[in-house]
This record gives sequence, structure tokens and C-alpha cells, in this order.
Amino acid sequence: MYYHIFLSYSHKDIDVMQQIRIDLKNANLRIWTDEGIEPGTPSWQKAIEVAILGSCCLVCILSPDAAKSEWVREELNFARTHGKPVLLMMARGDERVSVPFGYSTSQWVDIRKRELYAENVKRLIGVIEKRFGDVEMEEPPEMILPPHGAPRLGQAQTERLRSAETLASATGQLSILLPEPFKWCVIPEGYVEIDHIRYPVPAFQMGKYPITNQQFHVFVDAEDGYRNNEWWSFSKVAQEWRKLSPRQADRDFYGDDIPRTNINWYEAMAFCRWLNASLKTPGFMITLPTEQQWQWAAEGEERRVYPWGNEYDKNRANTLKTGIEKPTPVTDYPGGASIFGVMDMCGNVSEWCLNNHGSLVVELENDKSKALRGSAWDASRSFARSVTRDFAEPSMRSISVGFRICCAPIVETS
Repeated sequence: MYYHIFLSYSHKDIDVMQQIRIDLKNANLRIWTDEGIEPGTPSWQKAIEVAILGSCCLVCILSPDAAKSEWVREELNFARTHGKPVLLMMARGDERVSVPFGYSTSQWVDIRKRELYAENVKRLIGVIEKRFGDVEMEEPPEMILPPHGAPRLGQAQTERLRSAETLASATGQLSILLPEPFKWCVIPEGYVEIDHIRYPVPAFQMGKYPITNQQFHVFVDAEDGYRNNEWWSFSKVAQEWRKLSPRQADRDFYGDDIPRTNINWYEAMAFCRWLNASLKTPGFMITLPTEQQWQWAAEGEERRVYPWGNEYDKNRANTLKTGIEKPTPVTDYPGGASIFGVMDMCGNVSEWCLNNHGSLVVELENDKSKALRGSAWDASRSFARSVTRDFAEPSMRSISVGFRICCAPIVETS
């Protein structure tokens, strides 16, 4: 066998599918989906056939769209014809509109409500582990993997991020280029909900700490650093701002390990572009995190209210409640780490994100307000939550705003 599960679904249920896939994968089960393969093509049909025959069972996500999908029906019937157990999960609708013809007498588990989802997915995992947990898995043939050049946002991308051969160069060079403390935290794929919309988040790496005074000044002092016009060429607006502001502003607070504040969005972007050029890591891009990446790194799949948990604790973050009234070294609050080990996501400084405020759109060539995430040393506990959002003009500098960096594979599309 190549996989424990063949996951059948309508592409209109892709968000549900991605969450189920994450939960099943976290249980160390191997899953096949058709992401990255063009539906309906001869190669897709052959891949479907081989993948079903090479899976222990088929799990179908039921919905009105799945019931109407000829491809879902074909997958169900092919699996049943070849003696593959079929397990059904009701994601939307009811049995009158969501169960395909021929399966009305089959049992299904209910995942339509949040309170039922976790319990019934856990039950499904238990059944599959009991029946197929001891089945030996073989490496799948290349023909049923997503084709070269298609986006691979699941297991393949996570493995690439964890690959020592791929990452050693970037991590090692950063350790030399940027003074300590610097470390990457590997963030697996997941999803977040923003404004009641679910967004998948592919795997990536995030800086464990905000960029410090000393680290930013490597960029400022380098011959090819802050003074190099190339790093500002990502937009005409940034270039115009740079002409009016030829030198960086002084730091607000002194101390090598204090997060660098008094930095606007243009400067943070220029820093990232300089790092990319300095490290020369083909296939990867260092940049500011999007709000989706930032929130997923902060709250994780437990949807933590604060990065460390659901109860506020002034000893885990430097906010107004501590009474310090200034930033502290980025290593001072280890108890405030998120589930992925990322520090200072609550307290110390608010952080620039890559996308526009409100829309989550990434646009470099404009002067629209940019998103800010994370509370700062001068913010009350009500702003310290993982989901709190703020914004500012990209030219704005503040004594309570800094930034951190992230690194993700450049996803090639055909």
C-alpha cells in the first residue's frame, strides 16, 4: 500500500478537506488527494485509479456539491468495486442532498458542527489506525504525485522546509550575517479564520524573535545595505519615500537585543530584500509575514487566545500591565512562546505584516495602509490576543512598532 487514505471530495469543499488532511496527517496517517493534478485529464484519471488501488480505504467528504460530482461518484464506485472500505463524513447539507446515489444506506459521521468535528475525526482516526495501522507503506510511484511545477502545499512542502540539506545554508549564513539571537521556527501547514473566512496556510519558517537593534544595524552599516537604492526598487512609492528620507532614523531604545523600533514598512521590506540577496538561497524567499502566517504561528491549531494559552499572564509578555514602559530584550519572556516556539508575539513590539490592511491583499506598489499584528509594551492586555489586528501607513515610524521575518519556498505554478 502507498497510502492509508484516499480522500475524495468536491473542490468546493477544499477548505474542509485541507483541515481534515492536516488532522489525519498529524496522526501519522498517509493521505492522497488530487491537489496539483488537473481534474478530468487522462493523467488525472490514471492517477486516481492507481491511488485508490494503492490506498487502504477511501474517505469521502459529503456535501451537496460532492453528491452532484460525477468524479466523486466515480471514485466511490471504483473503490467499492475493488473492495476498498468507504468511510463517509457529512460536512454540509443532510442525507437528502449530500449522499450520492447508491450510498443512502451507508453510515456516515457528522462533522457539520465544530463541537462534533474533533470528536468524530478522532473516532475516524481510531478506526483507521485499528484496521490499517500495521499495514506497511511503500513509496508511491511518481505518476500519482503532483506533477513537476504544480503547487505542493502539503507534505512535500513541509518536508522541504525541514530538509537539512535545503535549509542549512540559509540558517548557517544568517547565524554569521546577523548577530545572536537568531533562530528559525518551522511552522507546519494549517489554517486560520479571519473575518469568518478560512484561509489555508502552507508550511513556512518564521524568525523566533523580532529583529533587534544590533541585527538591523548590520543592514544599516553594510556597504551594500541601507544606502543601496536597489533594495527600495520594489515600488515607486518606496523609492520616492527613500529620496525624501536618505538616512535611517535613530533607534528609540538602546540595547543590542532590544527589538528595533522606529522602523517603517518600507525599511522593513528593504531589510528583507537585502537579506535575500546576501544569502542567495534559490527557491526560498525571506520577507515579512502575511497576517495569515502571523496568526497561525501565534494561535496554532488550538486557537489559543494568547500565544501561550487561553489565560492572560503578565509574566509571559511585556505589555502595559508589566509597568516596565519600554521594550525589553527579545529573550526575556520565554514563557510567552507560541506552540511553535515563536517568541514575543504578544508584547514588546507590534509587527509589520506584508499585506494591506483589511483586504489581506499583498500589494507592493502603493501607499495603502499595511497590517500590524501583535501587541506592544505600551498596549493593554485587551490588545494582546492572537487575533488582534491593527494597521498604519507604510511610512509611519513608531516607538512601539518593529518587525520579524519569515521564509517560505517560492511556489512555482505551471
